[in-house]
Amino acid sequence: MALSFFQKVRVIIRVWSRRREESAASRRRAFLEKEISWGETNAPPTARTTSRSSRFDIEGLQIAWLDDSGQIAYYLDRDSGDVIESPPGSEGPSLVESESRYIRVPSRDADSDAIDRRAFIDTLESPVPAELRNAAATPSTFREAIARDRKIERTWYNFKNERALAAIDEWLRTSIDNEPESVADTSTDHH
Repeated sequence: MALSFFQKVRVIIRVWSRRREESAASRRRAFLEKEISWGETNAPPTARTTSRSSRFDIEGLQIAWLDDSGQIAYYLDRDSGDVIESPPGSEGPSLVESESRYIRVPSRDADSDAIDRRAFIDTLESPVPAELRNAAATPSTFREAIARDRKIERTWYNFKNERALAAIDEWLRTSIDNEPESVADTSTDHH
């Protein structure tokens, strides 16, 4: 069967359109794989289920620990394990039941954040860009420097979360129940 000129043009356009769609789909898949996979190798540690981690709101404690705004005070309810936010100007949760029921969640200070930034830079593979090493002294400069490389930025936030979990674990162990259990498994699974 012979094809007319217009039929040949239609076939060529269909083939060209299909190839274009396949190419676009391939580019989208490659982009998604790249964007999804950049965080997988540095996935944050997963919290183990221990009697303590099931008893306390670990995510709430992590948010409280990492909140450096100074605007909200956080309290841990020892009975329920919930983290209670106290807005500025209030005196914390009602102490009707007992003062020992609520304990203020400690907050980080500028020194602990600076220590974390320096410790993070020490974990990076050499050579560490001089710009990043010099930026560790100032929080805003450091954020700008890590924002230029998504992999380093993701690694920083995973590192920071890991350090927060370790600090929370230590605080719970020493301040709450003196149990030797660990809240977070600090080993990461690499996919």
